[in-house]
Amino acid sequence: MVQNDSPLCARTARDVVMFACCCGPPTEEDLRRDRVRLYERSVRANGGRLLVQGILQRADAENRNDRIYPLALLQREVAAYQARCVSRGIAYGELNHPDPAKGTFQAIDPERTSHRVVDLWWTDGGCAVAGILEVLDDRPAGRRLRKFFSTGQRVGISSRVWASLDVNEETEQETVCPDMHLIAWDTVPDPGVGDAWLLPIPHAYVPPPG
Repeated sequence: MVQNDSPLCARTARDVVMFACCCGPPTEEDLRRDRVRLYERSVRANGGRLLVQGILQRADAENRNDRIYPLALLQREVAAYQARCVSRGIAYGELNHPDPAKGTFQAIDPERTSHRVVDLWWTDGGCAVAGILEVLDDRPAGRRLRKFFSTGQRVGISSRVWASLDVNEETEQETVCPDMHLIAWDTVPDPGVGDAWLLPIPHAYVPPPG
């Protein structure tokens, strides 16, 4: 795990420099075509593998679900997830969150697995977690996920967490409690964190040492 800002952080979903656009603001179609070109460049640079990156979660900031993840809890859970899953190559995630009402919510369903996290680091002054994911071509859900990137669709990322919530009755703001357990990061069409969008990395991926 990279403890400080990685060189890749300058190329997260928020910061990647797109290739196109001359006169006037880009249209949605311009942006989609740019994402397709970035996908093609990334796949060529990585021998056919698809690796994507972006902001995964933010601490001490209210997200679009009116929820706050305290920094100390997020640091604890990211460190545990790194040791338990990322370092062992088993940090799998699914295409969309499973139903929280089902017993499978706290486990990874192999039939729905689409990617795995291969690298994590802290960025934005230590208040956000960024990461790199490998899309799994050998899984049906992974092939569906790859299709979204190859056609220039927007793909978000969201943490799957099991926790109690402390709810402020006046503001309805929710703060995640200390019993928080980070299960996985799943790809989603509409992430709770506003800038948690994934883009293919624009160069060959070099795994961190160790």
